[in-house]
Amino acid sequence: MFVFGLQVEQEARQIAGLAHDQGYRRVMIVSTQNALSRRLAHSFAQEWTGRGGEVVREEETASEPAVLIKLREALAASAPEVVFFALDAQLGRLARSYLGQSVPIYGTSLLHAGSDPLARIDLNGVMFVTCPGCCCRTTRLC
Repeated sequence: MFVFGLQVEQEARQIAGLAHDQGYRRVMIVSTQNALSRRLAHSFAQEWTGRGGEVVREEETASEPAVLIKLREALAASAPEVVFFALDAQLGRLARSYLGQSVPIYGTSLLHAGSDPLARIDLNGVMFVTCPGCCCRTTRLC
């Protein structure tokens, strides 16, 4: 049995490169206070700005409705072309429902909720790398 693992930082950099290559230049990064989320956000931001992209806003979110409403307001105020979720599947589902379909959202494989059909509906349209480290294939959760 072979196991292939990719550091989460590398996956975030790969997503930044993919989104930038698709023509986006202004991003809003959404993270939480936990260490893994911060590492993802930092790695994404480094790669993004290194490619000439602009981080127009960084927001920390949580599962409380008041915080998620503030996230939606931040999206409207900063007008990014794309959003990067440094979130897990559970919080990604919540945040996605508050942001709607107005802007493309990218994230890492942490957003993948497996075979849960409700999670797949909640994360509809979110792009993530299906094969980290491989030829930048992405999947829309739907």
